[in-house]
Amino acid sequence: MILKMAAAAACLLMLAGPAAAGDFHVVPHGSYLIDLDTQDGNFSQWETHDVSDINALRAHMTFARKGSGQYAPVVTVAVLSGDKEVRVQFTAFPKSGPLIGLVHGAKPDSGDKPTGIDDPNLQLVLMPPEFSEGFDLHVSWTADGKVSFDVYDKANKSVGQGFEHHVMALDGPVTGIRISNSTGEVEFNKLELGTEN
Repeated sequence: MILKMAAAAACLLMLAGPAAAGDFHVVPHGSYLIDLDTQDGNFSQWETHDVSDINALRAHMTFARKGSGQYAPVVTVAVLSGDKEVRVQFTAFPKSGPLIGLVHGAKPDSGDKPTGIDDPNLQLVLMPPEFSEGFDLHVSWTADGKVSFDVYDKANKSVGQGFEHHVMALDGPVTGIRISNSTGEVEFNKLELGTEN
């Protein structure tokens, strides 16, 4: 019974997260509208390495279409530090319903990928958005590479702070941001880069 209560408390802490984020200010030329409409079995991405004056990203996104093919319909928002990254991914499966959301860190091209649900580099988004639901993603980072991912969606509005909070760490400062999509369409009706106090 005590173990169940501890697990429930841990889940509530993850869902509630920290106190609300500080003030966010968009940098000049830091606001974008991006529509990654990718044919089935293909891959597209948007990337920037001009991140020296920013420490946060705010996005309103919608998984608008899911295709079928060799690759699952998936969108990834990755924060980079050299050849390392931490990222949040949302996958849409054939039946409509909640997306599958994962937050993880891995070394690209090294074979050091998360291995399963018990891997410390893999966190499940417990209350992910539904397919075709517009939701907000807030990403912020510190100078030493501590990255926070906050998911604001319908499911989280009824609990805690209204968002789900995840943290991953890079080994150094952030050097870039990459957004990718495969086999579907994801709309970033607002993507803003800026600073958070």
